[in-house]
Amino acid sequence: MHNLDEKTLKKKVGNLIVKQRKALKISQEVLAEKLDIHVRTLGKIENGHSFVTADVLCKLSEIFNIPPKALLDVEDKDEIDEDKLNIIVEKLRSGGNEKIDLYFNIINLIDSKYN
Repeated sequence: MHNLDEKTLKKKVGNLIVKQRKALKISQEVLAEKLDIHVRTLGKIENGHSFVTADVLCKLSEIFNIPPKALLDVEDKDEIDEDKLNIIVEKLRSGGNEKIDLYFNIINLIDSKYN
């Protein structure tokens, strides 16, 4: 976590909170109630527009059963866009082996240009 700016840190921590919340299969409303904050406040935190307070960080740690450090342990690299990745996988699956071979060759060509 070396060269993170404030905006990036907020966004990455917010993304971690979303992932943890979804893993527990709880809504924003339920989590906000457990944190004793307004659902709009949680939404701002999850979207990276606000940052967690120490109190909220401690409560999240307890709810998610992870150390507070884990919620702040973000790397300075781009997050994988899981939605886009899933769309690509679905397109490949629906296209059959011919389409997979074509995409594979395109990806290798692009990759060879950047490496």
